[in-house]
Amino acid sequence: MSEDAVAGPDGARAAGDSPAAIAADAARLRELERRAFARPASPEQQADAAAAAAELAELRAHARAVAGGVGRATAGGHPAPGSGWGDGADSLRAGAADGPAHTGDADDADDLDDPTLGERLTDLARRGVAQARALPRRTVRVAGVAALGAGLLAASAAAVVTALTAPPPAYAVFATDPTPSGERLNLQNGDAIAWANELEARGTIVLEGPHLFGERDDQLRLGVYREWLDDERTEVCASLVYGNVSSFWTTCTSEAGFRSEGLSDRFEQEGVRIDYGWAPDGAVTLETTVLGAATIEEVRALGLPAVAAIEEVEVDPAVAREVLPWFPDVIAGPVELGREDRWRFFGAIISSDSAPWEASPRPQICLSARDDRTRADGNGIVVNCATVERFIDEGLSVQTEDGLVAQWDAENVFDAELP
Repeated sequence: MSEDAVAGPDGARAAGDSPAAIAADAARLRELERRAFARPASPEQQADAAAAAAELAELRAHARAVAGGVGRATAGGHPAPGSGWGDGADSLRAGAADGPAHTGDADDADDLDDPTLGERLTDLARRGVAQARALPRRTVRVAGVAALGAGLLAASAAAVVTALTAPPPAYAVFATDPTPSGERLNLQNGDAIAWANELEARGTIVLEGPHLFGERDDQLRLGVYREWLDDERTEVCASLVYGNVSSFWTTCTSEAGFRSEGLSDRFEQEGVRIDYGWAPDGAVTLETTVLGAATIEEVRALGLPAVAAIEEVEVDPAVAREVLPWFPDVIAGPVELGREDRWRFFGAIISSDSAPWEASPRPQICLSARDDRTRADGNGIVVNCATVERFIDEGLSVQTEDGLVAQWDAENVFDAELP
């Protein structure tokens, strides 16, 4: 191989290469630009855009290195003593100056929107190659080192472009074959379809997904999807989903935000905290923590006068069925709190889920109003229940059908009157 060969961006030397071998022709560059800056609508198109952007970055750096690398080989723009730089180097610098000037990142950014970029780069590369071949061998060796450095920078830039545009591994869940193959998969697929219908009814435009993590019999699951907002924005979203695929809490972030940090949030209500998240590598977090009283012993330990009053009487199943017909698991009471007109009011402690996403029941305080004329079908009964934490903060109240309002608090203060 001749020493007069010019080094390409990958360090290889090629003697007599055509300009097309050093910088892609204009049609190829225009095609790469079209693919790199297209708006992807699928994982395949995203991958294609990333590959085109990487190749485009490498080709542009290649063309610029060949055309301008030799002229910039000395720091001050003057030949170093004994370097072999002379009229040939000056000629190459002059030839490069005839082409488009590159003064910094701002010029490069403007070039991206120039429709003649492909033709200009190809022409610049052609003139640069022709003049480089007329230089002394030592000069060409220096130019080869400069071109190799430019090639390494181009490769690094291409890797950065790919990292910023390629879909994160987490998106692989959207490529899962949705075709059901068995009863359980049919049910899982049906859940995803049902949730997609719910999202659509809310006005959500889903680009990819939705996908549900977890099993069908899980009380709480995490669902994820990508949402279209407008021509400039898409977001990644995660929702807490329970029961028959009903979502009650959703968090979204930008595509760039998800790639760099993932998505995480916290939901807290009625003494229950749920921490959840979805990482770019696909890792899923879903943790439920009970912050309030989870047992009757913990309720008693709070020392509330209202609880003490309820526990002064033994559990009476017959009375419980009359005043709490929909809550069979009575832990303490009922105790009669007072009467007003034809209404009798009772307090009790039951075991029940305060929210459908809770994994196990907890003690709750209940206030019940019963009309003396109540029939066995339950008409004429009004019940309101709450966790002990909410009972402490807000108390309990019920309103009867004739407008009577009853209120009861944790200090065992009860009152019933017309508003």
